[in-house]
Amino acid sequence: MQLTLVHDQRVEKFCYWENGIRQGMQFENQFYRHVASVREEKRMEAYALTDALREAGSAVCLTVSPDGYSVWKN
Repeated sequence: MQLTLVHDQRVEKFCYWENGIRQGMQFENQFYRHVASVREEKRMEAYALTDALREAGSAVCLTVSPDGYSVWKN
């Protein structure tokens, strides 16, 4: 599946309810749910997680900010 890499400021984040409050985001008319966040120095963990999700058949978005990386699953 596809991996999208985008700067954090280009996405619209929101909260939603799914057995508790969850974080989601929208980018280019696609909706994603938050999977994990890691600091910049642990970026290889973020890439390993995106690879695992993609191999499982999910479309994944990786957002980049000064604080680090966030992994989002479509």
